[in-house]
Amino acid sequence: MCYSGTAEEQRSSSSTASMPLKMKTSLSLKQTTTLSSIASYVGQGLIGFCMGLAVILFSLWLPFFLTPEAANAVYDPAPGFQYSAELSHFDNSPMTYLTDYALVVLLSLLSWHIYTLGGEKTTSALQKWTIGLLLGCYASSVLAGGVAHQFYTTLEMRNSWSFRLLWSICVGTVYFASACMGSAASEVAAKSSTTTNYLPTTGSFVWIVFGTTSTILYFYGLLGYQRPACDIFIAGITQFPPTAYTMLICW
Repeated sequence: MCYSGTAEEQRSSSSTASMPLKMKTSLSLKQTTTLSSIASYVGQGLIGFCMGLAVILFSLWLPFFLTPEAANAVYDPAPGFQYSAELSHFDNSPMTYLTDYALVVLLSLLSWHIYTLGGEKTTSALQKWTIGLLLGCYASSVLAGGVAHQFYTTLEMRNSWSFRLLWSICVGTVYFASACMGSAASEVAAKSSTTTNYLPTTGSFVWIVFGTTSTILYFYGLLGYQRPACDIFIAGITQFPPTAYTMLICW
């Protein structure tokens, strides 16, 4: 008679034989999930990058379309933040930098109010994008702008590396605020049960790449003008996609 073993031994042998198959299946699922996640981020990154470039080109064109004579007289490029005596103009009036400092206080109070308000519909991610980053970007912008307007009163001072750093913070944070606005809207859309089907939802990574693209280009010195105030105007125009998206989400 051939001995076939007990029932427990047979079950143990069968379980041992099936373990490699289970492990392979688990690893295959993990690899598929990882590849899918990578593909999703690559796709979102490409969308954000292309959208960022397109919006920058639109923002550079819009002033010349709306008021061509005024734009030709005012929007003189300053590549690499190099300002000339003939074309450069910068406001150093007390009203300008005092207004900036007042906005720093107002934004700080508003940030604290939203943080303490909370509520059932407020998530940690939404707080991060609105309080931690969006209002932080604006507060940093007006603080750096106020210091620049108050203390950099000559052309030589504005052609210094310290002014370039200050003004890059002032304008760059406005560019990056688009990422915060769009990400906050995406978080609202993800948590909202009333979002309509005709409005596509986007991940935060799209907006992060969108805002980072224009911010890097500005820091590199490709989007500056002889009148530094024009830099803010262009940065403000680039905020129309996340602004429109937020309004549609909340509508």
